[in-house]
Amino acid sequence: MPTDFNLALRCLFRSLLFCVLVTSPLAQAQDATSLKARHAGLRDALSNNAFQRPLFLESKVSTGDLKGDIYARIDQPFAVAGPALQGYLATFGRDKVGFSVVGRHASGEPIYIGSTRGLIERNTMRYDLAIEAYLGALSLPESQQLAKRLNDWHSGVERYPRQLHQLERAEYLELKRVEVQPQKAAGG
Repeated sequence: MPTDFNLALRCLFRSLLFCVLVTSPLAQAQDATSLKARHAGLRDALSNNAFQRPLFLESKVSTGDLKGDIYARIDQPFAVAGPALQGYLATFGRDKVGFSVVGRHASGEPIYIGSTRGLIERNTMRYDLAIEAYLGALSLPESQQLAKRLNDWHSGVERYPRQLHQLERAEYLELKRVEVQPQKAAGG
């Protein structure tokens, strides 16, 4: 029979706040009590933000230095989500428009953050969508996982066309099909 502590740990890992620093695996080093406290402190930020999902980016710019923390609630056990987080938060693009609104045009249309902060916001969302798509397909037979991941990721990206749209679904899926063929042929 599970103890209250074991039950609490299982619940924590099923709906855990992952504090992911772009440059260090802080979430792995924190204890359950600290993570619960940080999650409670970020509850509003995770619920109400520009990303419209349980994802929060906290960043600071000072004299040519940009530092930031990314917080996301992922409803998967750490053993499944931890490696996925590390993999998807490893690289960045450049010159992309983010999600934070920094002003308004005369017409009232929002002006979104650009430069490095825009890059981080955009990639934060792309990585979150990729992790969600990857984890969302794990329950399917292996032969069906890739198609589900690719379709789910593209659907997620299309919810944010201003920031993330690059290719139409058919073109994206064809590019991925061509990209994956050599991997399948090599047995990977």
